[in-house]
Amino acid sequence: MCLVLYRMEEGGVAAALVDTGAPGVSAVDYVTTAKDSQARVNFSDLRVPLCDVVDESVRAEALARDLFDIATALMCSQLVGATRRDMEFAVAYAAQREAFGQPIGAFQSIQHLCADMLIAVDGAQLLTREALWRLDQGIPASVEVSQAKAFASDKCVFVARSAQQIHGGIGFMMECDLQLWYRRIVAWSLRCGTVREHRQRVAAALLDQPGKVRLGMPLEIG
Repeated sequence: MCLVLYRMEEGGVAAALVDTGAPGVSAVDYVTTAKDSQARVNFSDLRVPLCDVVDESVRAEALARDLFDIATALMCSQLVGATRRDMEFAVAYAAQREAFGQPIGAFQSIQHLCADMLIAVDGAQLLTREALWRLDQGIPASVEVSQAKAFASDKCVFVARSAQQIHGGIGFMMECDLQLWYRRIVAWSLRCGTVREHRQRVAAALLDQPGKVRLGMPLEIG
């Protein structure tokens, strides 16, 4: 079974449980940049029993928002994990790759870059854990989820590109695992909303609510 959100003819959103083995349901696998499993699910002349309709209208829209927040927070977790591994590859490489008679990690420019990478990964992890904790506690978390995704999508791509810069050309070769993490980080940064989309979501919570803007205070997207 899978949960499907759809738009009704009379307007509004509804959610229903659909048997994936039912006639009219098919899937087409995608070939992805990240080399992970994705597919497009097609529905053709599908009929769903009324008892399998979970929610309609406002409640279905709320369900869709909740599912989106959970999926986005989990995508942030994937981003953070992949990026930390990417950074570890770069730091290890900087410690053993030599230039001018010493490891390139001895050069201050590489040290500063590695420090910026660590700050970016730790920051993304902190925001992601905050969002996941709020979701687990049943506290409104839409703003925190968007903060985490906007930051992670931006900074994790920066780390991936920095790791490639430290490695040089070898980082793009298939023999090096770095190319896999680079492709996954860049691809995942676009899933569940881009940096721009999530920043717009945070801005709406800050600016489109009645009353004064209160930075650092709990916010909720209406």
